[in-house]
Amino acid sequence: MQGLRVKCLSCGGDFHETTSKFDPYRTLNGSMFKLQKQFGPRGYNWETFSQDPGLRDADLECPWCGSCYVGNIQFINEHNERVTMAELKGGNLKDVPEISELGWHEFRSLASKYGLKVVGISREELTKRLKKEIRKHEKTQEAGA
Repeated sequence: MQGLRVKCLSCGGDFHETTSKFDPYRTLNGSMFKLQKQFGPRGYNWETFSQDPGLRDADLECPWCGSCYVGNIQFINEHNERVTMAELKGGNLKDVPEISELGWHEFRSLASKYGLKVVGISREELTKRLKKEIRKHEKTQEAGA
């Protein structure tokens, strides 16, 4: 999944892209990201993350605002479309049983996609409602196919 642009949800910055080592099923690390060309050595010459796979997710920060990337990024594909971690993991929402493992921003984005409000409700209850909406959506898609 190389070449997905990485957008910081705190500042809206779009500075990194995924490398060939990016794997949505693994804990994020420095080797999974590189600066986009215009910001790297032949551009603004910003420093990028250490390519050491030991650099863990908590150390991955937006170079503009300093926000931690974990649970605070979204991916943009070559068609300039937003792609969630859940979609990257399964390609299809029915392949994502680990909703409880999503970061808050991914979780909120997925809930919003199905028209669910995330305010004033526990995450557990929202997870139940979200799974129900996903199943309903899948049935609608299967009936239309």
